[in-house]
Amino acid sequence: MINQPEDAQTPVTLWSRKNERGEYEHNHLDDGHCEAGTERPRPKTDAHKSAWNKGQWAYEHAWLDGGLPPRVMRDAAEHGRYLASRA
Repeated sequence: MINQPEDAQTPVTLWSRKNERGEYEHNHLDDGHCEAGTERPRPKTDAHKSAWNKGQWAYEHAWLDGGLPPRVMRDAAEHGRYLASRA
Protein backbone atom coordinates (compact mmCIF):
# COMPACT_ATOMS: atom_id res chain seq x y z
CA MET A 1 0.00 0.00 0.00
CA ILE A 2 1.36 3.39 -0.96
CA ASN A 3 1.00 6.23 1.50
CA GLN A 4 -0.17 9.35 -0.30
CA PRO A 5 1.67 12.47 0.95
CA GLU A 6 -0.56 15.10 2.56
CA ASP A 7 -0.28 17.76 -0.18
CA ALA A 8 -0.44 15.28 -3.07
CA GLN A 9 -3.07 15.89 -5.72
CA THR A 10 -2.29 14.01 -8.94
CA PRO A 11 -0.99 10.39 -9.10
CA VAL A 12 1.81 9.77 -11.63
CA THR A 13 4.21 6.98 -12.57
CA LEU A 14 7.87 7.98 -12.92
CA TRP A 15 9.68 5.87 -15.53
CA SER A 16 13.45 5.32 -15.66
CA ARG A 17 15.27 3.49 -18.42
CA LYS A 18 18.64 1.72 -18.25
CA ASN A 19 21.18 3.57 -20.38
CA GLU A 20 24.24 2.26 -22.26
CA ARG A 21 26.35 2.60 -19.06
CA GLY A 22 23.96 0.27 -17.22
CA GLU A 23 22.52 3.08 -15.08
CA TYR A 24 18.86 3.93 -14.77
CA GLU A 25 17.96 7.52 -15.65
CA HIS A 26 14.65 9.32 -15.57
CA ASN A 27 12.87 9.11 -18.93
CA HIS A 28 9.33 10.46 -18.43
CA LEU A 29 6.23 10.39 -16.27
CA ASP A 30 2.79 9.03 -17.07
CA ASP A 31 -0.55 10.13 -15.67
CA GLY A 32 -1.88 7.80 -12.97
CA HIS A 33 -0.27 4.83 -11.25
CA CYS A 34 0.54 1.82 -13.43
CA GLU A 35 -0.42 -1.64 -12.22
CA ALA A 36 2.08 -3.51 -10.03
CA GLY A 37 4.41 -5.69 -12.07
CA THR A 38 4.23 -3.56 -15.22
CA GLU A 39 7.49 -4.08 -17.12
CA ARG A 40 7.49 -1.01 -19.40
CA PRO A 41 5.47 2.09 -20.10
CA ARG A 42 2.47 1.90 -22.38
CA PRO A 43 3.55 3.28 -25.80
CA LYS A 44 1.77 6.37 -27.06
CA THR A 45 3.02 6.12 -30.67
CA ASP A 46 4.41 3.45 -32.99
CA ALA A 47 7.89 4.96 -32.53
CA HIS A 48 7.57 4.53 -28.76
CA LYS A 49 6.42 0.92 -29.17
CA SER A 50 9.46 -0.06 -31.20
CA ALA A 51 12.01 1.81 -29.04
CA TRP A 52 10.50 1.11 -25.61
CA ASN A 53 10.16 -2.66 -26.12
CA LYS A 54 13.96 -2.92 -26.39
CA GLY A 55 14.76 -1.14 -23.11
CA GLN A 56 14.93 -2.18 -19.48
CA TRP A 57 12.62 -0.10 -17.31
CA ALA A 58 11.89 0.64 -13.66
CA TYR A 59 8.96 2.64 -12.33
CA GLU A 60 7.98 4.44 -9.18
CA HIS A 61 4.54 5.63 -8.11
CA ALA A 62 4.52 9.27 -7.00
CA TRP A 63 2.25 12.32 -6.90
CA LEU A 64 2.34 15.89 -8.11
CA ASP A 65 1.33 18.68 -5.78
CA GLY A 66 -0.80 21.59 -6.93
CA GLY A 67 2.09 24.05 -7.35
CA LEU A 68 3.29 25.77 -10.50
CA PRO A 69 5.44 24.11 -11.57
CA PRO A 70 4.21 20.98 -9.81
CA ARG A 71 6.54 19.24 -7.38
CA VAL A 72 7.00 15.44 -7.42
CA MET A 73 6.18 13.88 -4.05
CA ARG A 74 7.30 10.37 -3.08
CA ASP A 75 6.33 7.92 -0.38
CA ALA A 76 9.52 6.85 1.46
CA ALA A 77 8.68 3.11 1.47
CA GLU A 78 7.75 3.12 -2.22
CA HIS A 79 10.96 5.00 -3.07
CA GLY A 80 12.99 2.37 -1.19
CA ARG A 81 11.35 -0.47 -3.19
CA TYR A 82 11.99 1.45 -6.41
CA LEU A 83 15.69 1.91 -5.60
CA ALA A 84 15.98 -1.82 -4.73
CA SER A 85 14.38 -2.79 -8.07
CA ARG A 86 17.09 -0.86 -9.91
CA ALA A 87 20.01 -2.63 -8.20
